[in-house]
Amino acid sequence: MRYSRSRYFHGFTARIAPAGRPVHYFLAIVALSMLVGCANTQAMDAQEIAAHAAAAKALAAQSAAIAATHFTACSMVPGPSSPFEAPSQIATKPGYLELSASVTDKSGGPISGLRESDFVPYSSAMPLPIAYFHEDVAAPVTVGLLVDTSGSMEPKLPTVRSALVDFLTKSDPCDELFMFAFTWRPYLLQPLTTDHAAVASHLMALRAFGQTSLYDAIFDGLQILQKARYARKALLVITDGMDNTSTTTLKQVTALARQQDVPIYVIGIGKPFTGQRLVSSYGDPEWVDADALHQLANVAGGQAFIVQSTGNEFADAVVSVDRRLGRGYTIGVITPISGTPPVPPNAKSSPAPPASESAVGLIVTNRPGAVVTTHVIGPPHP
Repeated sequence: MRYSRSRYFHGFTARIAPAGRPVHYFLAIVALSMLVGCANTQAMDAQEIAAHAAAAKALAAQSAAIAATHFTACSMVPGPSSPFEAPSQIATKPGYLELSASVTDKSGGPISGLRESDFVPYSSAMPLPIAYFHEDVAAPVTVGLLVDTSGSMEPKLPTVRSALVDFLTKSDPCDELFMFAFTWRPYLLQPLTTDHAAVASHLMALRAFGQTSLYDAIFDGLQILQKARYARKALLVITDGMDNTSTTTLKQVTALARQQDVPIYVIGIGKPFTGQRLVSSYGDPEWVDADALHQLANVAGGQAFIVQSTGNEFADAVVSVDRRLGRGYTIGVITPISGTPPVPPNAKSSPAPPASESAVGLIVTNRPGAVVTTHVIGPPHP
């Protein structure tokens, strides 16, 4: 694929954004660079010039629309850092831990309105008494936005921007966010913040070029989440291809996500390929590595979406992720082994606890077909 100089502009803006420069200052330069590329008639024919001019006009219009979008500021004063939601008189009891649970129907929609009596926590196949219960209707969360900006993403970025800005406007004003763009390597465009307008402005600075460092971006995102304000945290990853430049492996990324208990929501744009298709389709921009995306999503209770286009399918996938974030149930239990709660691998709860099960788990009664995803939150390590 032939690249104009303007495609590399994103790398420049990505490097200066963390230094505190105002990104809106560069949006006009992004559009201008596109128009300058249009003048390079030696590299492009008339049709390409017209396409770049139209893209510059669309970018300017989208920039103006986002600049006019109202974002509500967070008014909450952060409290002391604690991994638990329960009051201290409960959370400080020996052996206490919390189960952060999401309950969804077969289509992935969250099930709300469940009562404490609908849940049965267990350990070693024995039921545990519930010491704390709370339904989290719209609890603040920390979310990392990881956006693929490789060359094949160029025609898809306008729809990605639009859907993510809509996601930002509908999220809790106190949700904590950060954003990476990734090409040959990840670029941290926005560190942790509750300033959603700042995140939106960085979305407008995205430019497509280069290759795909998917695993490196997720690994770096997981590192950022270690500094998150909230116990509920997740990554939202958007890509249209397969990793081809990372130094981190899929095994390393999934191991870290499992260790940190972070759900990863992945939206893959394109046609899914698995198994033998992987070799024959390598490098084809129309295919996404469905196997890898599902592995990333399944490791800690996330979800993978493979959409054929960036139209309604993509927007619907973003909405589906938004419906799951910050919604669920927090259930506190006292484990029978005082002070040394087991830390289980994260997995969707089975219909009934196996007799040999030694990990803490959770089932929901009277809800046939419900899918329960449980994350165990233990005390902080000394």
